[in-house]
Amino acid sequence: MWCTCSVRATRRTWDCTTGGTIAPGKKADLNLVNLDRLTLKLPQIVPGLPTGGRHMVQRAEGYVATFDSGQAVTENGEITAARPGRWVRTTRDASS
Repeated sequence: MWCTCSVRATRRTWDCTTGGTIAPGKKADLNLVNLDRLTLKLPQIVPGLPTGGRHMVQRAEGYVATFDSGQAVTENGEITAARPGRWVRTTRDASS
């Protein structure tokens, strides 16, 4: 297995200091990937948007787990019951 903190620079750019590193008190958002099994499936158009809209989904194999705030939100391609995240909203200046 291989681990990287590729989001660190992006999070710092947007002054989001709660993550981007694996350390006590940080969010610890990360993906565990088995590079030997990493493959993409064919894209699919599926329903699921408001008013009956559809969107594209492209699944992958090889993701062992995804963690948000230290809790596994996916394991072996399946979504878990954990919901540790929250919506982040920004305001936009109406004059721009």
